[in-house]
Amino acid sequence: MKRALLVSFGIAVFSLILYAFCIAPSVYWEDSGEFLVTAKNLGVAHPPGHPFYIVLSHVFATAGSSLNTTISINFFSVFCAFLSVFFLCFTFFSLADKFFNGVDKRSIVTAVISSGLLFAFSKTFWYYTEIAEVYTLHMLFVILLFLAIFLFYKVEKRFIFLFSYLFGLSLSNNITVIYLLPAFLIFIFLKRRRLNRKIILVSLLLFFLGISFYLYVPIRARFNPVFNWGGASSLKSFTSLFFAQEFSRGFLTHIYTERSIFPFVLNFIKELSYWGIIPFLWGMVVCFKKDKVLVSLSPLFLNYKRNCRKGDYDAFNYGNALQKWISKDGIFLTENTNDFFILFYLKEFYPGCDFDVLYLPLFKVDWYRTLLMSEGFQWKGELTPFSLLEGTKRICYYTPGAGISLPVQYLIPWGPVFKFVEREHRFFSPIENFKLPEPEDQKGKKRYAILFSRFGEYYFKQKAYILSINAYEKAKKYAPYNRYVYYNLSILYSKIGDLEHSIENKKISDRLKKNFLKKILDKHPFLH
Repeated sequence: MKRALLVSFGIAVFSLILYAFCIAPSVYWEDSGEFLVTAKNLGVAHPPGHPFYIVLSHVFATAGSSLNTTISINFFSVFCAFLSVFFLCFTFFSLADKFFNGVDKRSIVTAVISSGLLFAFSKTFWYYTEIAEVYTLHMLFVILLFLAIFLFYKVEKRFIFLFSYLFGLSLSNNITVIYLLPAFLIFIFLKRRRLNRKIILVSLLLFFLGISFYLYVPIRARFNPVFNWGGASSLKSFTSLFFAQEFSRGFLTHIYTERSIFPFVLNFIKELSYWGIIPFLWGMVVCFKKDKVLVSLSPLFLNYKRNCRKGDYDAFNYGNALQKWISKDGIFLTENTNDFFILFYLKEFYPGCDFDVLYLPLFKVDWYRTLLMSEGFQWKGELTPFSLLEGTKRICYYTPGAGISLPVQYLIPWGPVFKFVEREHRFFSPIENFKLPEPEDQKGKKRYAILFSRFGEYYFKQKAYILSINAYEKAKKYAPYNRYVYYNLSILYSKIGDLEHSIENKKISDRLKKNFLKKILDKHPFLH
């Protein structure tokens, strides 16, 4: 047992040092900005609220000074990853002790070290260890649940109490752990002889005690914190948040799994190239023969460049570039979650961003309209960007999401954003009149590709084909494997009579479409 603890701790500390070295110094893309804001202010995040993560990360936020609050919150993910690696290795030792008792101890230690390192620096897990996200805490809970159910099976039946409490508590961090419940229930059912009514009753009580952490949401919502998604102070609004009714269209489907697995596999193959796979596999075989533990470090070298966030200010710089084009008392409307969370983060963490940030997809939701009214916004009839514009004398700005949903004749390009105008307008501002800091991260490149594609769409609708071509050419720079960019360029070049470039782009689009690997990516395009 002592050896198991020491080896597990050693692997976890090694991982911790690497994670801490690579920690993100600022906000990252996707949900990072939201979790940084909610952790700092004890807010309520997007459905289902993630209360346990918010409270624990708030402890880390208050532990650091005001100058490094962001890093302190990001470090909470590092800490959860450290514990995940430790308990995973300890679980492996426990399994080996029970099922492989006759195996050489050195072989077991080698196997555990290799497994621990492969897990610690795997692309998906490492991706979330250095930013404000719920997934490292989620993984910690999953590992602890498997450890608890194993201890229930092999050591003591009362470990079912620990399992029940942890399962309820894990739901208050990330509700997707519910997908493991059928497997756990089947296992418990097969071992039901070890249970009696008293144990089952106590287990249920502990489960509800764990999930009762969700009471944080309605209690905190009544205080109207800075970020209060759902306004879940009533039973109706709380159940809506808990069951993620706003996202229910895809909540119980496998689409998110498809989007996660296929891009990772395809990007890995694409980076190696077909010829690169041969020496890679040969090198793996040679390393395996010489030192099996050395092979387990391969994910560290393969994923370091992509997953190390040291000095990564891409999202921060992008947000700064946007807010420089927004007037001091303006209203920023967006359909893009990256823009919404990043600018909300800047507004909260950096004084001087004196404009409001509103999320257009929530305009049809009751709680969001109530929130806007409480903040002094006024409009007549149905809440739309234009009714909001009529009810205020403030300047409004806009960034689209998957496509421009607003009439383009009431929008003009204003740097990297669009500006609302009250009357129909055909003023074209070339995209060369602003510069964005070059992103190094793939998420940043993806956001830039979407941004310039939306400008291309705008100019196309305004029949300014040359400007549209310029915009899509910029999008192509950041998304060179997206066939829709080439397809749009082929149409645009044909519009101006440049058949040579039109045919060239059409051929590239068709080639990408026919390619077997790209076909899988085409099922989930991020550009249209």
